[in-house]
Amino acid sequence: MTVPALPKQAFKTIEQIGGSNGWYYANWLWHLRGWIDRLAGGIGIRQTPHKQTPLKVGDHLDFWCVEAVEAGRLLCLRAEIKLPGQGWLQFETEPRNSKTLIYQTAIFKPHGLTGLLYWYGSYLFHWFVFKEMIKAIANRSSANR
Repeated sequence: MTVPALPKQAFKTIEQIGGSNGWYYANWLWHLRGWIDRLAGGIGIRQTPHKQTPLKVGDHLDFWCVEAVEAGRLLCLRAEIKLPGQGWLQFETEPRNSKTLIYQTAIFKPHGLTGLLYWYGSYLFHWFVFKEMIKAIANRSSANR
């Protein structure tokens, strides 16, 4: 999604996601997913206050762990909840004149048939939530110009 903000401003909005700032869309669903994970014996949602300093590899955001970060350009979060596979949520920014193109990518590496059933069974749900989340990120980035 293209936003009328500089990459630095757009990335600042991305970097502030999670913790006490929430996930910018359907926070109750994120908390529900954490609750389900806790019932399954996972970590659930950690109460992670949001840091004022830039994120770094190894930082935790709720049930995600920062796996990669390049200031102003890339944030890759690895899911630490119980899943039939491995999951990542990645954000990238790319300058476009005085605007920024934001990429939001959900990545899932399924483990066996259960993983495939989980991913394809929840595809529409994920599509809707992530579509609305990127819109909210774009709106906040534009507002923070």
